[in-house]
Amino acid sequence: MRLLSYQEKTRTATVQVTSLNDLWILDSLISPGTEVEARTTRMTKVNETRGSRVSTILRVKAEKVSYEPFTNTLRITGKIISDPDELGILGSYHTISVELGTTLSMTKDWSKSEIKELTDLKNGYGIIVVSID
Repeated sequence: MRLLSYQEKTRTATVQVTSLNDLWILDSLISPGTEVEARTTRMTKVNETRGSRVSTILRVKAEKVSYEPFTNTLRITGKIISDPDELGILGSYHTISVELGTTLSMTKDWSKSEIKELTDLKNGYGIIVVSID
């Protein structure tokens, strides 16, 4: 996972998922109440019988987070709290699917250990190789 930015004033971290292990890490970082913003698609109704899928950036207040190892997806479900494209869906529920390559922002009250984990992401993890002969 790559930490793109961390704004201490707003308590917002922006990350990009670079490996499947990152989904597991995000599963432990995102808890109910965390605000998550990401690009997603949303079905909007054109008329009573037809709809269209629109790509937009939504911010949800997470209520449920589930990691699905069979599809390599992290699903974040919550109420929409920001709708910059004004689709008229504020207050509705939506599930953001996070997969490899996804960039997302998380806003929450970070604990010291979580901030350390984010700092480690920015500095990069060291690799130790042990060889026994």
